[in-house]
Amino acid sequence: PSTKAKDGILTLVELKPKTGRKHQLRRHLAWNYGCPIVGDTTYGDLHDAKRFGRGLMLTSCHIAFEHPYYSNSEAGTLVWKTISSLDEDGVRRLGNNVSQKTEDSPVIVDVSIDPPNKFMTLLLT
Repeated sequence: PSTKAKDGILTLVELKPKTGRKHQLRRHLAWNYGCPIVGDTTYGDLHDAKRFGRGLMLTSCHIAFEHPYYSNSEAGTLVWKTISSLDEDGVRRLGNNVSQKTEDSPVIVDVSIDPPNKFMTLLLT
């Protein structure tokens, strides 16, 4: 969320970086769009940070990556085949968050969480 939007309304923004550098998202929003993230005392407005008093309003709610062991080593591949199982769609899975679509594709870890309560509280005020 940012308080610097042209209409003055807080907006929840979804960003999907492929790679990242320290402060890349924070700088990009502040410098390129003039809408720093609420609570950002480095690139944003100190007055806004103190007014909302909830810390930096930036979180990661989803991450997906190739599993380094199960996908890239013979030993890992053998372990994966032992501990995972095929579902009704032919996808090899371990729980809800680790899967392999085909025998030749990498093993993907894919995890999502809901945004922290402080986000919804701020947006609804």
